[in-house]
Amino acid sequence: MKRLKVVCFGPQAALEQIAQAVTHLNLGRWGNYDSWSALTPCTERFRPLAGSQPFQGQPGQLEATPSARLELQCESDEFGPLLALIKQLHPYETPAIEAWELFHPEQP
Repeated sequence: MKRLKVVCFGPQAALEQIAQAVTHLNLGRWGNYDSWSALTPCTERFRPLAGSQPFQGQPGQLEATPSARLELQCESDEFGPLLALIKQLHPYETPAIEAWELFHPEQP
């Protein structure tokens, strides 16, 4: 089974809520541990375009806001439910979500 790294950016409180929900869905397993995630403070920069409904800021104006980066890992077959959960709980109109396949040397 392939493992994925999933990264999401957004307000820290919202990402903490997502991390808690991941625990309840039994995702975020890492070896002999579960509920694994990493939450790192950062600054998001963006400009809402015409027709957008931003969580923060005004269309046409460049924004910079304190934010966070949530990192999780999941099996490839868990990605769909994880993505649906993030989209359900994330306050942004278009959440910034990344996912890519991982390689772990200890795996066969």
